[in-house]
Amino acid sequence: MPDFAPRATRRAVRRGLTRTAVMALAVVELGLASFRRWVGILEDHDDDNLRDFDLSLARLRKAAHDGLAYASVDSLATIGELRKII
Repeated sequence: MPDFAPRATRRAVRRGLTRTAVMALAVVELGLASFRRWVGILEDHDDDNLRDFDLSLARLRKAAHDGLAYASVDSLATIGELRKII
């Protein structure tokens, strides 16, 4: 597993999860990281445009800071593989 892989993904590999289950976990982690990076580049003047989508910069910053992923859709993993993640 490459050094840049998220810590939880590296742990999953050590726990013997299948490649599909590990990839599902990595996608969730990388998606959160991308979201946090995107919110990090937003500036105060972006708030007006965000409000057109019923969002606010403060709400996005809070979600990026506090947010966790509670679900992910994966059509390739089996129930048994997903149970190993939990």
